[in-house]
Amino acid sequence: MKKMYRLTCLLVFLGVLMIAPLETIAIKGDSLGLKPIYPENQTGGETGYFNLQVTPGQEQDIELEIKNNSSQAVTADITNLQAATSDAGVITYHEEKEVNPSTPFPFTDIATLDQKEVTIQALKSERIRVHLKVPTKAFKGKIIGGLTISEKRELTSEEKRQSVVNEFQYAIPIILFESEEKVEPELTLDNVEPGLRNYRPYIEATLVNQAPINISTMEINGKITSKKDNKILVERKELTYKMAPNSSFNYGFDLQNSKVKEGNYLAEFTIVADGKTFHLKKEFTISKAKAEEVNSQNLYAEEAKDFSWWIILAVVGVILGGILIIIYRKKKDRQRKKGIKNKRKYKKRVKEHKREVSLNIIKPVKEKPYRKKK
Repeated sequence: MKKMYRLTCLLVFLGVLMIAPLETIAIKGDSLGLKPIYPENQTGGETGYFNLQVTPGQEQDIELEIKNNSSQAVTADITNLQAATSDAGVITYHEEKEVNPSTPFPFTDIATLDQKEVTIQALKSERIRVHLKVPTKAFKGKIIGGLTISEKRELTSEEKRQSVVNEFQYAIPIILFESEEKVEPELTLDNVEPGLRNYRPYIEATLVNQAPINISTMEINGKITSKKDNKILVERKELTYKMAPNSSFNYGFDLQNSKVKEGNYLAEFTIVADGKTFHLKKEFTISKAKAEEVNSQNLYAEEAKDFSWWIILAVVGVILGGILIIIYRKKKDRQRKKGIKNKRKYKKRVKEHKREVSLNIIKPVKEKPYRKKK
């Protein structure tokens, strides 16, 4: 049985190797170092980012030191962006999203860069300056943005041949606040509709944080129910999502390559955001035209079907192979036992014959050697 188990594991492993996609990833080395030059209105100590308490109408310059740790000169691109929430539930400073209408003062209107590109010689440092102009009207909560620094370079011929080339980007958050008055998050459920992610079908539900405060921890329980029969179409749970102030993101329900069907549906959420609970609902309709549009672009539906059949055939093949091996071994075992039994009978007959000869009951005969039956 141990050999059978090993054989099964080997067949499954080889099957996985044959059907698993191969992806080559090239990772660029970490060549830049960032150091905030903290001003007097920095709060919370040297946190690795700017956390500034400001006053209405205040203007000031802040500086960031960039060090080139490599042995060659590096040119870096610099951008300042409003803090956003990615669809993976992470606060990001790399995505240039449309500013949410609930945003009272966009960060990009407050912070301006003296330069958007800087060249740093090998093992040297350069400082960049950001000018902040705080709105004259007082604001509650926080305004959060960030500086993103990335190396500007041409891809090598080897990197161009790779499937994926990952490059490090460096982000320094800039948080502005006027008072420490507590502001609670305010979540709403905006649009719900079918869509595609990497040509796979999803139901996308847009969650919006209307408040000027970031959410550190979100526990999200969501489900989509058919209004026709009240059956749950798909559900999803997340425990560690975060959100930037006045931002939105799409919470995706993976339809597992099944076709989108027209009809009336209900999206329901129970969300605990930094201790505050929200119950959100929204009815939505998927039209026949929208369902056909999404399904026509689903490149993986047929592939997923074929893939399932390959798995079924592989499993059936392993099971049949195991059964044949067991049958063969049992047959060989029966033949071995039958041969032993026949050999014992033969020895017994020879012994009885010798005893009869010794008693002069019968005449002796020439013994034939025992041959195992094939």
